[in-house]
Amino acid sequence: MIRTSKDPVLEKDAAEGAGNLAARGEESLILAGPYGPLPVVVTPGRTERARQCVFVLAHGFRGSLEGGGRATDMARDLADLCTVVRFGFTWCTTLSCQIGEYRAIQDWVRRTLRPRRLYCLGRSLGGATALLAGCADEAYAPDGLVLWSAPHNLEQTFRQVLTDPVFDRLRAGYDLWLEDEKGRDLIRAAFVQDIFRYNLPEALRAWPCRPVLILHGKEDTVVTPDQAVANYAALPEPKEWVLLPGGDHSFSHGGAEAARLVRQWLEQRLENFVK
Repeated sequence: MIRTSKDPVLEKDAAEGAGNLAARGEESLILAGPYGPLPVVVTPGRTERARQCVFVLAHGFRGSLEGGGRATDMARDLADLCTVVRFGFTWCTTLSCQIGEYRAIQDWVRRTLRPRRLYCLGRSLGGATALLAGCADEAYAPDGLVLWSAPHNLEQTFRQVLTDPVFDRLRAGYDLWLEDEKGRDLIRAAFVQDIFRYNLPEALRAWPCRPVLILHGKEDTVVTPDQAVANYAALPEPKEWVLLPGGDHSFSHGGAEAARLVRQWLEQRLENFVK
């Protein structure tokens, strides 16, 4: 069952597809995910043609479906090209759980909105999630993927995010509180232990030759630009990458240019696909 903030909507009703969503306008839903409820916001395409394509946005570690307002703005800007689906992962869950939740969102999108094309943008750990899901099962590889500030080396990245002492304590089996400008969160030892199950370089090499755009900020100190270079080198064609001067990890600087590049890339993918 899916529930809006007002009324329950049964799968059989939602299965009537994108047309109903277009009539209702942008809508907030709660999807029954594999590990608990998942918040979802659907911004329907403004035209019948646009509603034949769906663009899924997957956020990063301790991120949100709003993305500080930038994801919301992007969704509304892209509505003339496609329907945009934003969702929130279970807070600070493991990468394995994120992969399961990402698959559940894809399943719901394909069953409910029935797109002819499906694309995804993964921010940071959301990019790793989309990549790993698509490599493990090609059914979950979108028709194109944007890797936005996405890592190449998970251990290196989370040592940078958490600091070496905290990372080592978590890996040793201790749950710890993390307190910073984003708030105070309990990070479970399982979170760090779980990342060692995955090999991103191997997954990149195994990507099933769908178009990929890599966007990375030159001033990213969380996932350093050398990781974007390594991602590009490992991926098969077709692929593109842009290193944006002044851009940090969240593109608090250079966000407008990054959004423009995403739009341009989508326009190129969608050009003339609907006859």
